[in-house]
Amino acid sequence: MHYYSVRQAAEILQVKERTICRWIKGGKLSASKLGGTKLFRISSEELTQFIERNRV
Repeated sequence: MHYYSVRQAAEILQVKERTICRWIKGGKLSASKLGGTKLFRISSEELTQFIERNRV
């Protein structure tokens, strides 16, 4: 499985990194934290599902 960083997800979705973090903290987008760090990783599967759920 492939994982994206917040920066990569922001580039794919064409939003700011801050928006991705807000979606993660608000429960709109699922992500995993790396070890004891504050870095989030978003699975390719979750990102695809997020895009499908929010398609206009």
